Amino acid sequence: MNNIDDWIEATYKELEDKIKSQEDEFINILFSDYLSNFYVDDQIIKNTSGNYIKANELNNQFNEAYNAFIAPFLVWYGKKLLEGGKYAVDYFNSIGVKATIDDVKYLSNRLGLDGNKIIKGSFLWNLGQLGEIRQRMQDLVLNAIASSQKLNVLVRNIKPLFKSTTKKRSALAKYYLKYAYDPVMQTLNSTSYKLARQYGYTKFIYKGGIIEKSRDFCIERDGNEYTLEQGKEWNNLDWKGKIQDIDFFIQLGGYSCRHYLQFIKEEL
Repeated sequence: MNNIDDWIEATYKELEDKIKSQEDEFINILFSDYLSNFYVDDQIIKNTSGNYIKANELNNQFNEAYNAFIAPFLVWYGKKLLEGGKYAVDYFNSIGVKATIDDVKYLSNRLGLDGNKIIKGSFLWNLGQLGEIRQRMQDLVLNAIASSQKLNVLVRNIKPLFKSTTKKRSALAKYYLKYAYDPVMQTLNSTSYKLARQYGYTKFIYKGGIIEKSRDFCIERDGNEYTLEQGKEWNNLDWKGKIQDIDFFIQLGGYSCRHYLQFIKEEL
């Protein structure tokens, strides 16, 4: 394995660990602090204005979670994506190109990371708002109040949103799988492609290796050498896992693909 392979593997491992930690944080803040304050009678959630006021305070709980542990996670994640850009620069330096970090300076603005601060309205900020999870949680709470549900039933229904099991990921983990996993490789790929065009590299090797879940698209290309023109033509193809409207040079094999392109000089 080379340095890029090691970085990819380590980044995804750390991302998994941080998501598990975030699950535990949510369980603590919602189950210990929020749900325990609902008005109940013999474990039945009362259909009262007081409980609807509690339901309307749910966004405050998510906002507190954002400040307490989501924002620090986003800063870490944003810096990991910036590392992908740096690895692209380092690779081109290793083959004799005088690329600099200024070549990928745009990434911070694109992600919405200003030092250790998340810019409101940016990609990172929107990721951390967990809009889908907020809505599902509120729906469960409102329905529980309206139907005078037992509190332990509500707890049981909410738990899969925030806690994975050995057999099934939580809704929170699936949310990050949907929105946070692919940008790791897409950032590396898009910056490498930008540098290749900027410095006149017109050929690449399809790198990353084969795993049990590799798609036919990647199996056919792994380790092979192609031109940029051939890569552009693949945008017209359809394959399992393809992300519609995303350029091949950014998505490569599509969803969850961990392949990357090693650009090479024409004479090689």
